[in-house]
Amino acid sequence: RSGNNILATLDLQEVATALLQQRPSAHQPKQPLRPLPVLVSEYGVGFKDNAPAYAPAHDWWILRGVNSKLMTFLDRPDRIIRALPFITGKATWNKASMSDNSSHSYPFVLWRNVTKPSQDSNTTWTWIPTHLHKFFQAWQHGDGARFVADSSDMNLLVQGFRSETRITVVMHSLRVNAGEDVRARLVWPSSLDRGSAVNASILRL
Repeated sequence: RSGNNILATLDLQEVATALLQQRPSAHQPKQPLRPLPVLVSEYGVGFKDNAPAYAPAHDWWILRGVNSKLMTFLDRPDRIIRALPFITGKATWNKASMSDNSSHSYPFVLWRNVTKPSQDSNTTWTWIPTHLHKFFQAWQHGDGARFVADSSDMNLLVQGFRSETRITVVMHSLRVNAGEDVRARLVWPSSLDRGSAVNASILRL
């Protein structure tokens, strides 16, 4: 779920929390409708198969889903106080992953176990990183004060951050068709000193 789908979900949730605060009282006039702040305890994507065979493409779909939702959450800083992506460290609690994680994997982990199944209780586990580390690597420069950034393309989400030494513009495409190029032209306001050095990075597997 991303784009207009998640926007509609957030709108409905905000209206519901605002209406819940309307308590009929003979001594108190009705208060303005104000939605409650939201704490998103976990967000991401799901798979129909509980133990899918590992593939880097799974990491990509998780990265894509987490990024699209985060870009939407950032547009509501006055409503969403915190949002945590569902990306865990090592899924040692997942029985299927620990018994045969050389081919199957709990999808939402930073490290997956590639130890072959063994009856030996003294097995030394071997872990290798997944591509989900790239989520945190991609956002490590998203610091500073957020400034308003807008896109003329509804399928291109944009966020902007400005610190004392750096301006960061993050773009995320909602298009999913293979080979569909995304072209963007940044238009800066004249009041914004963007400096001379420009670095571009792309999140890919």
